[in-house]
Amino acid sequence: MFVEDILKLKDQLLNPKRSDEFVVPLYVEGWRYFKVKVGNKYCFLTPLVGGNRTKKRLSSFKQELKETYWSAATWHSGRQGKRPRNWKNLYA
Repeated sequence: MFVEDILKLKDQLLNPKRSDEFVVPLYVEGWRYFKVKVGNKYCFLTPLVGGNRTKKRLSSFKQELKETYWSAATWHSGRQGKRPRNWKNLYA
């Protein structure tokens, strides 16, 4: 469920641009869906259900988004049995 949603947002997760808005599942105190707004220096995370808006530094949040995408790609490639040798090229 979460893995497929993360893989669909590949372009926005690997290279977020200023003024992008998207909904993505992230692991913050458990897996939750967040509405993400990207600004100049900061990202704003608003949970879709409950909670308050969180402000994160853009440079550290980009790293967190990359880690989320690549961990989802690892899980997805492992679901299909043995992971092929070039699995990173298939998801890059």
